[in-house]
Amino acid sequence: MNAELGAGSAVAATRYARLYRLLADCADRTDGPESGDHVCDACAEVAGADGAALSLISAHRWSALLGTSGELAKTLADLQFTLGQGPKFHALRTGHAVIVEDLASEASAHNWPVFAPAAADLGIRALAALPLSSDGNRVGVLQLYRTTPRLVDPDNLRDAAMCAELALVSILGHAGGPEDVGSSLAAVRLGERAEVYQATGMVAEFLGISLDDALARVQFHAFSHEQSIGYVAHAIVAGQFMLEADSPS
Repeated sequence: MNAELGAGSAVAATRYARLYRLLADCADRTDGPESGDHVCDACAEVAGADGAALSLISAHRWSALLGTSGELAKTLADLQFTLGQGPKFHALRTGHAVIVEDLASEASAHNWPVFAPAAADLGIRALAALPLSSDGNRVGVLQLYRTTPRLVDPDNLRDAAMCAELALVSILGHAGGPEDVGSSLAAVRLGERAEVYQATGMVAEFLGISLDDALARVQFHAFSHEQSIGYVAHAIVAGQFMLEADSPS
């Protein structure tokens, strides 16, 4: 039994070292381990996926897109952010991985009636959302997708999650801990989402509602008018219009 445990530990150590080297190789090609796009490239590679997106969540539940493996992965992340619906949010809420074999299936349409068909239309068929934790706190989600309807191998999923966790160790190390993510690299790289959150605050103050309700209104307006949430947020921040109290849009 002890020999078996020792062998298992050796295998785990070997896998950990291999993933660490992979991340180190990514860092050598860019400006450091905090390069989110290269982390996503590494995660997709070890998972045998077609792409990946990595998001961090602050203590106030703001979502920062830390990196993606390409334009399709970014579009997927932006779609869920705009809709406020999808496997990412289920993984964050429950703390459990969400594995979707086919987004075009009836089960997926039932679980995510707006997101699932929209993602399938983009050409994304299989999806895995893996919650990431630090010191018992959920701090982010790694999403992996395939353009064909089949599951990712469980061992590869574990490796990809470990790869992202290794990256988060470095990122949170710079931030001083999960409670400081809001002022860390994640906050610096909010990009266009910073304007979304600024618009959310303006809507909340104007309508006298909570930030969560305000964000839901901005998201609904963007979706119902077939506009990007970034476009709507920019218009609000620029003073071009404001959401009214008598309508969710």
